[in-house]
Amino acid sequence: MDGIFVAYHTTQKFLGFQYIPQTEMDERLYGSPEAGDVVFRRCVQTLEHLSHEIINCFPGQDVRVAFEKDDRAEHLRIYVEPDEWDVINMGERPIRKIVVTAASYQYNKHVDGPLPQFSPDCKQVLMTL
Repeated sequence: MDGIFVAYHTTQKFLGFQYIPQTEMDERLYGSPEAGDVVFRRCVQTLEHLSHEIINCFPGQDVRVAFEKDDRAEHLRIYVEPDEWDVINMGERPIRKIVVTAASYQYNKHVDGPLPQFSPDCKQVLMTL
């Protein structure tokens, strides 16, 4: 992605467009384009890891997946079930639950809350239970 077009409007009137380059978005959101790249890579790694966990619940089968985040809890729950299931011959459809928590580390020390800055020494670890 190189950037985005933003449309400014109300329900009654179109006000205009603005193109915002990715480097500017990264600068505003994360402090630098480099930090934006780190965030992107970590997000992709997290999604890849979750995809493998979900697929491994019912290997070789299509699955249905539901994500649940309770604002009072510090984790994400993922429910996985086979897409096709013969209830009459196979019984109740099985459901697997994956609980995802995340922890942040800076200079190899656990950090509560969000990381204070982005650097090569800042790591976020995804753990599934």
